[in-house]
Amino acid sequence: MDAKFWLDKWESNQIGFHEAAPHPRMEEFWPALAPESRAPVFVPLCGKSVDMCWLRHRGHPVVGVEISAIALRDFFDENDIRYEVLKRQGLDCYSAASVDLYHADIFDYARVSDRRFDLIYDRAALIALTPEQRCRYVEILTSLASPQAKMLLITVNYDTSIISPPPHIVTEAEITELFAESWKIDQLGSNGADIKGQPGFEFSYCLTRRDHA
Repeated sequence: MDAKFWLDKWESNQIGFHEAAPHPRMEEFWPALAPESRAPVFVPLCGKSVDMCWLRHRGHPVVGVEISAIALRDFFDENDIRYEVLKRQGLDCYSAASVDLYHADIFDYARVSDRRFDLIYDRAALIALTPEQRCRYVEILTSLASPQAKMLLITVNYDTSIISPPPHIVTEAEITELFAESWKIDQLGSNGADIKGQPGFEFSYCLTRRDHA
C-alpha cells in the first residue's frame, strides 16, 4: 500500500471514496451472510466508513485498521462517539463501546495481532491495493480469519479509458486466483455503480473459509 498517497488524500480532504450512507450492497447481502451472528467484524483499511456504524447497530463489535489518524478521529467525532486512545500490542487503538480502530498499516497490524475473526468486511481494501500487494494482503486476511470465517467482498470494474485507479479493477479470475485455495467463493451479484463520478460496476462476493483440517 502506498501509505503516503493515502495519507495525503486524508490530509488534503480529497476523500471522494468516502460514502456518507451505508453501502447498499452491504445492507442487501449482510443479513443473509450473518443472519444471527453478533460476532466481531474485522474491517481492513476502514477509513471513517459509516458502514461500521451500521454493523455496530446490528450488534457486531467492530475492529478496524486504518493508516490515517485523521480518518479515525473523524469517524468518532462525526458519529458523536466518545473514545479514548489506548496502547495495544504496541499500536494506538482508538477505542469506544463495541469499536476498536487501530492506527496502523494493515501489514504492521497483522504482525502483532493474535485475534481471529469469524466475519470480515472488505468494501474498499482489496481494490485500494496494487496488484503487487494483493497476494500478501490475502495471506494476511486468511491468517486473521477463523476456520469458520465468512467475508463480504465488494470489487469494481470500469472503463479504463475514462477512469484511472485507484480503485483498482480486480477481476473475477483474479479473485479466484487469490482466494480459491483457502476460501470458497460465491458471487452474490453485480450492479451498476458510480465510480469517481462515472458509470461502472460493482461485484459482490461471499467468501467462506475452507476447512483444511
